[in-house]
Amino acid sequence: MSNFKDFLAMDLKNTFFNKNEFAEEVNVQGKMITVILDPELLIEKQLKSGGEGLEKAELLFYAPKSEFEYKPEITDRMDIDDRIYYVLTVSDEKDMYVITLERFQS
Repeated sequence: MSNFKDFLAMDLKNTFFNKNEFAEEVNVQGKMITVILDPELLIEKQLKSGGEGLEKAELLFYAPKSEFEYKPEITDRMDIDDRIYYVLTVSDEKDMYVITLERFQS
């Protein structure tokens, strides 16, 4: 018998992280994972904070925790689709992470 947590996990996978709906696959650290990019939330967060701390942010996405071996930490390097980023923020939202990244400029 399934419990509420099982239903939520199935809903995340089958609806929220559905590539035919909201999600897309990206290469994260050499592994293809399904994420949801959210440029609108990134802009909203930048405006709310007056840009403070988030002015360098270039990418915000949701990803299932199950796709990561460990929780990303602030300042961790993250390679996304052959581009180098650094983690600015990580929010732990039940079975997923909300990760904000800044682009590495060489």
